Amino acid sequence: MIRVLHAALMLKASSGIINQMRWEQEAASQLNYPWTTKIFVPSTFEQTDSLFYNASEATTLVGTRSILDKVRYYFRIREEYYSWLLKLSDEYDALLLRYSTSDPCLASFIQKCKKPVFLVHHTLEIPELRALGGKDAPPRILSEFLLQKRNARHVRGILGVTDEIVRYQKNLFANPDSKSFYVYPNGIKFKPTNKTEPSYQLVPNIVFIASAFQPWHGLDLLLESVASSNADFKLHLIGNVDVKLMSDSRIISHGHCNGDKIDSIVSQCTLGLSSFGLHRNNMQEACTLKTREYLQDGIPVYAGHRDVFPEDFKFFRNGPPDINSILDFEKTVCKHSRVEVAQAAQPYIGKDHLVRSLYSWLNHMLASTNANKASVE
Repeated sequence: MIRVLHAALMLKASSGIINQMRWEQEAASQLNYPWTTKIFVPSTFEQTDSLFYNASEATTLVGTRSILDKVRYYFRIREEYYSWLLKLSDEYDALLLRYSTSDPCLASFIQKCKKPVFLVHHTLEIPELRALGGKDAPPRILSEFLLQKRNARHVRGILGVTDEIVRYQKNLFANPDSKSFYVYPNGIKFKPTNKTEPSYQLVPNIVFIASAFQPWHGLDLLLESVASSNADFKLHLIGNVDVKLMSDSRIISHGHCNGDKIDSIVSQCTLGLSSFGLHRNNMQEACTLKTREYLQDGIPVYAGHRDVFPEDFKFFRNGPPDINSILDFEKTVCKHSRVEVAQAAQPYIGKDHLVRSLYSWLNHMLASTNANKASVE
């Protein structure tokens, strides 16, 4: 069995990254794979379990606002990160590295590393930087444009969480057949739903959850459609809403809620909504954690983007932010049990299924590489 290391450099706390990496490690352990997942963090990061490796005190940036100090810190922590990886690499057969945008140190590490390196991409880097904007965007875009091909030149393969990301990466190469590509979606630590079936309701209850609604959620587009519709429904919004809501009794804004409150609201609902504004980031596909949480709870999803689900998967619908289309879809799925929805989604969202498939693919890739080397020799 091949030994795999999946590593990420994380300078700021991100529950999304932490959850994905932790669930991956737990899935690999349950499958008895020789697979290690590690997150390299600054020494000030308040996590001490085995998932994390803290940088040395020398790389800590405390209270400084000097540009020169920030530049020094930027390179010091990356130097330590890649030195740490290089030492660890002797223990593994393959390295998966979460891609760091505009990283000038990555290519040098890949060339030094004697083991196959696979880069893991979670976004379309340049389109996302353009969408985020700000004063840092132009130099970061230029840096990524200059570095992206150099960073990928010597890797064994590239992974992306959506097919769109994989296609984007393929287009960077004059000869994409020289690399291996794989779609490795985000997943969830799947637990059988304990949600009870909602009681019969005269009107559909629909939920849209975001910690804070951003332009790419496209809530404004949905509300425009709601304003032009006379349909009867209840739309529950959970999260901080920046847009001004129209005076409409069908829209219930709950604001930020704790887990128990969210569960109570979701238990009333028969449909969950995901983003409708990803086109504002020049993206048509996404692999959101919220969609996976809805499905694990047995709630079908309607979204304005494609996901990894096949066309015949009946509990996810990609469509416009049109309330009438949303209600039509709700009618087709509302009578399915929560258990049926969750079980149908499990192969596409369960982290154990995703890790098993990726591990099998990596074994095949490395076996092919070794066979080719042997035939040349």
